[in-house]
Amino acid sequence: MFTENYVIRHRKITKKTKIAFLSDLHSEHPHGLERAVENHAPDLVIIGGDLFDRRAANEPALQLMDSLTENYACFYTPGNHELYIKERTELYATLRNLGMTILDGQSTPFTTDKGQRLWITGLTRREQSAKQSAPPDDLFHILIYHYPEKVLSWAGGTFDLILSGHEHGGIWRTKQINGLLGHSGLFPKHAGGLYQEKGTTLVVSRGLTSRIIGLPRFGNPPELVMVELLPEN
Repeated sequence: MFTENYVIRHRKITKKTKIAFLSDLHSEHPHGLERAVENHAPDLVIIGGDLFDRRAANEPALQLMDSLTENYACFYTPGNHELYIKERTELYATLRNLGMTILDGQSTPFTTDKGQRLWITGLTRREQSAKQSAPPDDLFHILIYHYPEKVLSWAGGTFDLILSGHEHGGIWRTKQINGLLGHSGLFPKHAGGLYQEKGTTLVVSRGLTSRIIGLPRFGNPPELVMVELLPEN
């Protein structure tokens, strides 16, 4: 497992804030993940969809969430796989009982222990965006949205930071190719990394699952993303 670190400076940030971003676990509980998160001492943990997998047992992911929610404020927005899981209502109830905040077309304010105020929105479908109330102007606005393709074209400028996954890093990666194959086709534009447009920063995780549609990862290890928010000056 690899840790990718991103540093973002913004005028709305007054206190250093660390976000651990986990995406595309697909019901797995990667060995050493809790220790890796602990080593970075995040102020909050965000899970960006496909926590569960419709073809796998739910228990490993639930065990991981039980551990993380015990130590961190955790926010979760479902991805595409959750839509196919019949027992998702029961799973969401279990996560809420653990202390998880689930955002499926909702927004919530959050203040870190250091006093940084954030506004966090989670969308599972683009059309939900019309239902969102605008946060106070001084709050750093985070969107959790599983699908990175075209998200900047409709959400850029509305949010300060967008956290996505879904493309699995393009499965195969080389120095010349950022990603070979994703859900959006060959050479996905947002396979993984940091992208900026219209005043918005998009961070795309390459995912934490070891299984990718039956194909092995190449040059693209499972990835824990750490985002550090810092004051502009």
